[in-house]
Amino acid sequence: MDEKRKVPNLLIPREAFVFSQSQIGRMARENRKIINKRVHSLREMKGEKALPKGSKKLDIDQTREVFLNLFMDIKSDIKHKVHTFYNFKGGTGKTTICYQISTMLAFMGFKVLTIDCDPQAHLTSLLGIPEQEDYPTIYDVLVNMRALKEVTISVFNGLDIIPSSLSLTRIESPLNQMVRRENILLKMLQSEDSKTSQYDFIMIDTNPAFSVLNLNALMACQQLNVVCETHPLSLSGLSLMIEELQRVYKELQKDMNFVVIPNKYEAKTATSQEILGVLRKDYKQETIQTVIRKCEDINVSTKRRLPVLCFANKNSIAMEDIIDLGHEFIALSRGKPFVISGQEEAA
Repeated sequence: MDEKRKVPNLLIPREAFVFSQSQIGRMARENRKIINKRVHSLREMKGEKALPKGSKKLDIDQTREVFLNLFMDIKSDIKHKVHTFYNFKGGTGKTTICYQISTMLAFMGFKVLTIDCDPQAHLTSLLGIPEQEDYPTIYDVLVNMRALKEVTISVFNGLDIIPSSLSLTRIESPLNQMVRRENILLKMLQSEDSKTSQYDFIMIDTNPAFSVLNLNALMACQQLNVVCETHPLSLSGLSLMIEELQRVYKELQKDMNFVVIPNKYEAKTATSQEILGVLRKDYKQETIQTVIRKCEDINVSTKRRLPVLCFANKNSIAMEDIIDLGHEFIALSRGKPFVISGQEEAA
């Protein structure tokens, strides 16, 4: 995509995104023999220069090639392409989940566009975009009507971002003055000029508020992902939020398709167990199977601006949970059933 802006000083070098065949196998949920066979097949097809023999690590482009060879049929079977991560309570981990899943999908050969709709720009920061006020952002798309392609930054092959900045703190006033203010982002995404048809997934991160900006993110998505911390305060506000969202969606004549992602689960605490049990009782159809357990690797990932999949030990519960969540996310996007692996279903 020639129109994408290049940022030469990304804080995360491409060299950070390298994977062993065993890491690829865990991500793919395939045994190493299958991965070895795919690598060998690609080496014969593309030559030694593309996939050097004996190399212990594959770079991001080589990794994506292996996955493309594995998952080509899935790319044409995605029904829910646009996803919004939302909760009007702060601290639930929605940005973290959006970041981990977006990067995993890109590693797996999918083409992913992330859109940061949070003025704090945490997703922008996690993806290595330096803090510079002169970058065009999602503000320029929604208010100044700049084409999406003009503000899109390439993080690495397969992953792009439309960044955010503090300018979004000033967006409510101009948005409120626009006709059909809640559908501006949807209109931009559907525009032929936006070239969003090239993406397999579009992932929208939001801030913890009920605002016109977030209303655009809610109206634009095909699946709403409500990230809920397994904590009493998160649960107490969830039913109220769901009721309000259902009212808004009905008023705006749009079907509400949502899932609840349980996050920061602590198996040893009775409170977490109880909250998860309530989620699975009250939102039986919507609560996903995968539970993201509390793990220090998630905090390390944020600190290092590096996805868990790039550094965590093979026994890491964070890696296990993110991989399960990634596969369940793909299954949900295809409208397919999902079978969890590696993690005992809690509660």
